[in-house]
Amino acid sequence: VVSTARDEELDTVEWTLSNGAKVILKTTGFKEDEVMFRGWTWGGTSRVDDADYVAAVTSTGIAAASGAGEFDRRQIDAYFTGRKASAGTYMTETRQGFSGSASPKDLEAALQLAWLRATQPRFTDEGFALRQRSQMETAKHRLNDPSTRFFDLFNHLLWDDHLRRTPWTEDKVAQMDQAKSEAIYRDAFSSLGAGTFVFVGAVDEETLAPWVLQWIGSLPGGEERTFEDIGTKLPEVAKADSLQAGLEPKGRHRLRVHGTFESTPDSRHQLRALGKALSILLREELRENLGGTYSVGARTSESMVPHERFSITVDFQCDPDRLQELRKAAWQILEQVKAAPVDASVTQRIAEQERRGWETELNSNRYWMGAISGSERRGEERSELARYRTLWEKITPEYVHEAAQTFLDLDRYVLVTLTPEEAEGATE
Repeated sequence: VVSTARDEELDTVEWTLSNGAKVILKTTGFKEDEVMFRGWTWGGTSRVDDADYVAAVTSTGIAAASGAGEFDRRQIDAYFTGRKASAGTYMTETRQGFSGSASPKDLEAALQLAWLRATQPRFTDEGFALRQRSQMETAKHRLNDPSTRFFDLFNHLLWDDHLRRTPWTEDKVAQMDQAKSEAIYRDAFSSLGAGTFVFVGAVDEETLAPWVLQWIGSLPGGEERTFEDIGTKLPEVAKADSLQAGLEPKGRHRLRVHGTFESTPDSRHQLRALGKALSILLREELRENLGGTYSVGARTSESMVPHERFSITVDFQCDPDRLQELRKAAWQILEQVKAAPVDASVTQRIAEQERRGWETELNSNRYWMGAISGSERRGEERSELARYRTLWEKITPEYVHEAAQTFLDLDRYVLVTLTPEEAEGATE
């Protein structure tokens, strides 16, 4: 250990190890049999050429199917039978790492497995064949599902057939390459020790420290890496299309408004408050007043890297004969929220739900894992986490209206609708 730091307000301890690793521990008593852990470094599939993309995104799956160290997949499964422990590696577009969870008594075994998967991966012919066969079966039958075709069309409009956003076809699966996957995997995890590692749950500092030194401290360090911008661009204009598929008498609507923004705790909270307000209004009008939807809501999301982007997605399913009527009703709600503040009763409900929600969130290992990990990835001070708990006090009609003015660009969206083959299309 090179240095130790403590945050009394959040009750965390942070160790910096000689290989460059940053390790953060938050001991909790919410669940006496649960410890969660997660570690990562920047890089991910964005660092490989387009020609190697398939090999990169399938590398962790092949490794998992092959085993780790001296043990094949069956031996690992047998060893962990009856133990409450799991650990696996992952590679996203911008980072790679491992994650897992365990009971306190099985935590070291989970860390040993994570260490083996990161430092001594196996890439066997059997593991490759198993992973490719599973992927091929999915690719062969995926278009039989109307929902799959619906989302394929949506992604086509959203990403303009960017190579790394296209669906998994049989031709794409055939591009899998065991040797390339292994080389990419070994390179990606060759400097994992320089990453960030978070532990949350029923383990104290004295117990965890020697395991951290042995299994995190012995990970290879190396140079600090970063991710690359793969060049995805969101549409600057409105794009809409419709699909007729399947025989089930069900219609579906998916509208996404998107853009770029400056990501801060306040801007993210304001975006989410807008999403909650839209969900309430859409549910009241489309489901309760018009009685036309099985489910309806608005979901917001943000991405930080390589660009700060946001989206608001309105998704619902309904009787296909009423799809156009309900689509127009949903659009009118978006226009109304942008044109004028919502009723105070709506924001009061949101604020109260959020206030009560903190009582649950603050007693959840999953919340603390997400909050601390997210703060670290965004490069924000962990002290900001305490301020999140008071942001509900800012939720007013004017607060939501300001968010609508900022985020609801109704000239920039992607809209796709689905109706069964025997029904008429519902978008114009």
